[in-house]
Amino acid sequence: MDVLGALLKVFSPVLAAKRDLTIARLEATKRLYEAAKTTNYRPKRGTGASGDAVMEAAGSRLREMSRHLYENHDLAVGVIEDIVNNAVGVGVTVEPMVSRAGGELLVRANDQLKALWKDWRQQPEVTGELGFGEVERAVCRSMLRDGEILVQHVTTPAFRYRSKVRYAMELIEADLLPFDLDDLPARLRHGVEKDAWGRPIAYHILYEHPGDTLYSTTRRESTKRVPAEAISHVKFTRRVKQTRGVPVLAAALTRLDDLYDYEASERIAARVASSLAMFIRKSPDFQTPELDENGDRTFAMEKGMIFDGLLPGEDIGVISSDRPNSALKDFRNAMMKAVAAGTMTRYSSIARDYSGTYSSQRQELIEARTGYQTILDYLITAFYQPVWRNFVATAVAQGLVDLRGADPDTIATAAFRGPVLPWIDPLKESQAQITRLEGRLSSRHQIIREIGGDPAVVDKEIAADPYPEEYGKDGMQQQEQGQGQGSGQEQGQAPEKEDDVTEQAA
Repeated sequence: MDVLGALLKVFSPVLAAKRDLTIARLEATKRLYEAAKTTNYRPKRGTGASGDAVMEAAGSRLREMSRHLYENHDLAVGVIEDIVNNAVGVGVTVEPMVSRAGGELLVRANDQLKALWKDWRQQPEVTGELGFGEVERAVCRSMLRDGEILVQHVTTPAFRYRSKVRYAMELIEADLLPFDLDDLPARLRHGVEKDAWGRPIAYHILYEHPGDTLYSTTRRESTKRVPAEAISHVKFTRRVKQTRGVPVLAAALTRLDDLYDYEASERIAARVASSLAMFIRKSPDFQTPELDENGDRTFAMEKGMIFDGLLPGEDIGVISSDRPNSALKDFRNAMMKAVAAGTMTRYSSIARDYSGTYSSQRQELIEARTGYQTILDYLITAFYQPVWRNFVATAVAQGLVDLRGADPDTIATAAFRGPVLPWIDPLKESQAQITRLEGRLSSRHQIIREIGGDPAVVDKEIAADPYPEEYGKDGMQQQEQGQGQGSGQEQGQAPEKEDDVTEQAA
């Protein structure tokens, strides 16, 4: 029985209430998660800082470290390029989907957009040095390595365009969007001007790269205000309303940096150990050796020789080597598995280790595919769709597309298809697609798109296929048999002219 508590309630209810509250708090601390308790072995980690506050403390350090590893560590290159290859590949296919009000595709307008897009892809960037495929990979690589990249949409009449459609892109590295440009009254954070909802209004971009020594300090520090409508800010973030992006390697940077130093040490140790080193032990009975005219004592060594040049009191010892380290491979593989887990990549791809069964390889491929698809979906939203909308709007404004009968809501509609999921066993994969088609779980056009084809092009090619339909599955075999029998001619006798071949095949 709590006698003290009962007495306090009678003589001082206020003190009694405070005492009960203190006791309740003490009891609550006993029920904390064990991980939330701070001890000497488990100090407090992390803060309640916002995403922007965390980036304020990190500044450009993460980007600089990520670039350093990408430039010098082959494993970091493998991680970044693995994501680029699987998310973007050699390029994302864009298929216009302009349709009529009833949903039927408007073939004429779509064909015109395809032709214009093919021409524009050759030199879409303001410098004219990169094709659209290289631009795609550069945007994806910069987002993953640097955390972000800006794409400015150029439609000014004064620019000298290199295609029929008067639209171009300017790729802007993250360095030109200054981290330290903040202004609270103007809602300017890390170089980005926002409204009360956190939506970007404008980007304050440096005129020149701050790391370029060619320009003066004054020129490097001046900025221009570019409206958000003209900029696509492609960034990799893990926090809501985070203004600036972080490298995809952020969580694995220290592990990669340590592994880089460890491997360098192991390589140096192996080089040293590859040189045979010996020493001579001298006992107390050692006698002073005879020296040459230079005051040196030399030993000539040859393979298979018997050495008998030791003096009394001497014997030879060999410095043994334990390099290369036999545990290095297993340790490195374990580290690469951890890196793959933290970067949404496949261990087998970055380690070039393809051992395992079909089931295990496909399971790894399917699980990693989700990460690659997540990157691609974001790129479609943040990069491809804005580029396509600007491209179509400019082409329509120039009168290059016939949109008679088109549904206005579908003018800028398109299907974006990324790299095809690679086949580990083509026979099993194709049989699965046939089963899906026969069970009416997928359409032909859906399967054609999944394997990277254009349904319209495939249908045209099938219609123009020179082999008759009655050949069926054994068409090629029947054709070869027909050629071997001569099609009415004696075997081995060649037709007199080329027209006979066509007539006989028919």
